Amino acid sequence: MAIPQRILIVGGGIAGLTFAAALKRHGACADVVDLAPEWRPVGSGIAIGFNGVLALNSIGLGNAVQERGVPLNSVTLLDSEGNRMNGFRFSSVADVYGTSTTGIHRGALHDVLAGSLENSPRLGITVTALRELDKGVVAEFSDGTSAEYDLVVGSDGRNSKVRKLVFGEVDRQYVGYCAIRVVIPRPQGFEGMCELWGSGRRMGILPIGEDLLYSYSTFLSARGAVRDPSENMKLLRELFGDFKGPARHIVDSNPDEDSIHYGDIEQVVLPRWISRRVVLIGDAAHAMSPDLGQGGSMAIEDAITLARILVDSTEIADALHRFQSSRYKRVRDMQRKSRQYGWMVHRRTAPALAVRRRVVERFESDHLARTTVASLINPVA
Repeated sequence: MAIPQRILIVGGGIAGLTFAAALKRHGACADVVDLAPEWRPVGSGIAIGFNGVLALNSIGLGNAVQERGVPLNSVTLLDSEGNRMNGFRFSSVADVYGTSTTGIHRGALHDVLAGSLENSPRLGITVTALRELDKGVVAEFSDGTSAEYDLVVGSDGRNSKVRKLVFGEVDRQYVGYCAIRVVIPRPQGFEGMCELWGSGRRMGILPIGEDLLYSYSTFLSARGAVRDPSENMKLLRELFGDFKGPARHIVDSNPDEDSIHYGDIEQVVLPRWISRRVVLIGDAAHAMSPDLGQGGSMAIEDAITLARILVDSTEIADALHRFQSSRYKRVRDMQRKSRQYGWMVHRRTAPALAVRRRVVERFESDHLARTTVASLINPVA
């Protein structure tokens, strides 16, 4: 069937904008609404896995993302003193697939995705009610307007309004640790990605642009460790002040308030992402811990897969069931693997420490790179 003509996308983040771009590739368009009052380069950094870049290649945006970002061809593990424990290069991935994991500022990624669209999103509004009919969905908006659509796509993040309206209250599962994310000027010569592991603490550092460096620092904590944004850097220095090596670039920096962000790490697990004419994608459907850096890539894959399936299906209901069937196991597996990695890094129990030692021992190997590739490759590309 032809893609439905009346599509509403709620949420203009990675998932929503990628879906809109994929629709455009198939000759269709959609209404996009977002609660943000204006587009501005907010947020921190993100790593788009090579599987995400390959998926973007299929809608003509992979090269633009790579041009705005930085290829991450190596991963190095360090202890908290800055001593190298192990590492490996992803050069074999780039050689075979012509691409690699890419570090990029979220604002730059947003620019690439939004810049590919013909119609500007409606900003400063969201849905307040959704009423599913036999052949459509009536959406009511926060500005008092309403409209009927063939399909509504909820891509409005882990705090999804669409999810709440369709599926009710859903518990966002706190995974036991928080993150402080920082963007600073990139020191000359800083290449590749590294992670420093301490006791119950981890700091990852990667370039996300020619002149930008991104860091995520995660630590065991009760929910809501920071309430006042002005306290973020103070807490970072208290927790990671003893870290050495490349961590000093972060700990000794003085980022402005817009360049440092705190967040509790939560995941969303649902038995289904679809109703009759509403579907959730990205974090709205399956927010995951960032430990494997796959949240953005899973959102991209969702969006491109959904657009393809809509083109190939005869009925919307059939398309949505096919979408969930094609994506659910892969995403749940990624959620579990990411959670397991986070458990291994942060927990100080004997089992976690034993797994951690085995991971460090195996980390420098082409075999590990190949098995990582095998677990991520997906037909979306």
